[in-house]
Amino acid sequence: MSVMCQSSTIDTSKTHREVKKVSKFKDLREQTGWSVFELAKEAQVSPSTVNRMEYDYEPVTKRMAYRVLNIIGQKIGRSITIEEIEGLRVK
Repeated sequence: MSVMCQSSTIDTSKTHREVKKVSKFKDLREQTGWSVFELAKEAQVSPSTVNRMEYDYEPVTKRMAYRVLNIIGQKIGRSITIEEIEGLRVK
C-alpha cells in the first residue's frame, strides 16, 4: 500500500524497522524560520555545511549532520534523526 504525502510517496508496506523518509532538510530548516546563515551560526558550522545538507551535492560528516539536526530539533521541539531526512548524504 502507498500513501501520498506532499510531493513524495511513502510505502507503508515496509517492515517496522525501516525509517520513513518524510522530510527534506530544507523543509525542516524553513520550519525554524532561520536562514542558511542563521542556522549555521546557531549550529556553529559553516554556511557551506548547511548548503551541502540542503542541496545534497556533497556528503557531510555524521558529526556535522547531528550537530545541525540537534539544533533544528531543539528549535521545533522534536528529535530528528539522519535517517528521517530524505536525500541527506553523510559520510
